[in-house]
Amino acid sequence: MAFFRNRVVKKEELQVIKAIILSIALPATIFIILLKVKFDLALLFLPLIVLCCNFLFLGACFLFLPKLGFPLDTSDGTTMMMLMPSFAPFLSCFPYISEYLREESLAWASIADVGNKIFVLIFLYILAMNWYSCHQENKSFNW
Repeated sequence: MAFFRNRVVKKEELQVIKAIILSIALPATIFIILLKVKFDLALLFLPLIVLCCNFLFLGACFLFLPKLGFPLDTSDGTTMMMLMPSFAPFLSCFPYISEYLREESLAWASIADVGNKIFVLIFLYILAMNWYSCHQENKSFNW
C-alpha cells in the first residue's frame, strides 16, 4: 500500500483511480463471474432475502439509534439511519470472496447484492427526498 501511495501524488489522480475501480473493474469482475455460474430459480430468492433484511435493519434503526446517541431529527441521525441498513461494506468483501471461496460464492454474493441495490438506489433515495422536502417545508422532521 505504501508503494501505491508514493506513486499517486495528486488528489485528482486518486479520484480517477477510484472511478476506474468502481465503474469498470468491479462491475467487470462481477459480470465475468456471473457468466461462469449456472443459474437456477432458487438464486432469485437471494435478493428478496437481502431486501427483507434491509427493511428489518431500517426498522431496528428507528428503535436503537436514539439509544445510541443519534437523535432521528438531526442530520447525523438520518445519515446513520440510511447507512446502517444499506449493507454499505458489502461490495468491499467481493475481492475476499473471489480469492478465498468458489466463483459460485461470488456469484451468489453478486446476486444477493441486487436486493441491496434496489433498497439503496430506489427506496433510500425516495426516503431521502421525502426527508429533504419535509425539511424544506417545515424546517424540521416529523416522525
